[in-house]
Amino acid sequence: MLLDQQVSGVVFCGGLSADEYRQLLGRGVPVVLLNAAVDYLGFPQVSTDDTAAVQQAHAHLTSLGHRRIGLLVGPEDHTPSERKVAAFRALAPAGSRQPVAHALFSFEGGQAAAAELLSAFMNYTDPPLTTLRQPIEAMAKAAVTLLVNQMGGNAPTPKELLHEPELVVRSSTGPAPVNHGQELDS
Repeated sequence: MLLDQQVSGVVFCGGLSADEYRQLLGRGVPVVLLNAAVDYLGFPQVSTDDTAAVQQAHAHLTSLGHRRIGLLVGPEDHTPSERKVAAFRALAPAGSRQPVAHALFSFEGGQAAAAELLSAFMNYTDPPLTTLRQPIEAMAKAAVTLLVNQMGGNAPTPKELLHEPELVVRSSTGPAPVNHGQELDS
């Protein structure tokens, strides 16, 4: 539909298949991908730095004394999830097995994966969750700048701009419980 309207350029927030991205590339339409869940297809991309996100979250939890940390991410073939898993595995102490679960992006998918990680799940987010905030405004500005540059005839560079997220600490994380020298699941 966008191609039929002869748009000058497009910023996509994912959602297309690799074939549809290739069709846009073949038509020469300037495109910037924002947090796209695809490998590089020839378009500039603006993304959250998934490695930095995992490192921040892991550092926060270990600073609170937690040692057994699990990771819940999207589907296995989802590029940002793959990046997070790789970063998480790199942080694991030698010889340890840090659990990873994959889920669809839905409440039910998250519930099933959390049950896999914890054998239990709370249905409500009380206490408020510690999260990683994406710098959406900066990412959107970068995507528009890259698109405008392409529309002006400039080659799209760089391949991918990574933006570091901000750790937002809320009540869901706290010091690891101490149980007479025994390690508990955190």
